[in-house]
Amino acid sequence: MTNEKLLDKFDKLTNALKRLEESLKGKFDDKIIQRDVCIKRFEFTIEIFWKFFKRLLDFSGEKEVFTPRQTMQNAYSFHWINSEDLWIEMLKDRNMTLHVYDEDIINEIFDRIKKYYPEMQKTYDLLKEKFKNELTKWKMN
Repeated sequence: MTNEKLLDKFDKLTNALKRLEESLKGKFDDKIIQRDVCIKRFEFTIEIFWKFFKRLLDFSGEKEVFTPRQTMQNAYSFHWINSEDLWIEMLKDRNMTLHVYDEDIINEIFDRIKKYYPEMQKTYDLLKEKFKNELTKWKMN
């Protein structure tokens, strides 16, 4: 696994989280459009988070991680996330948004995304601080 791939995943994570924040703060005329945009951005932000953690685990020598759930469990054990349960809940909601079309459930998930965002931002900040030296090195290579 190259530093370049890990840096690329972190850059994608940076952009996805920024887009999610924009959708949460957006002033759309149609609340359904805001909800749908936010949910879509949540989906790909979670996807990028778990893939970034997987790359970090690969980089750390942990080769036996396969699923998003296993990845989050390992990220918790490495202290890259603070609440394993909350991140597993996020994964479940991400999976549900891909397969559920019930408006009430979608609205419930949208409300939970508002609760998830601060945790995602806090985790991002922790990763940025924890790996700032490595990120600088990876950018130079």
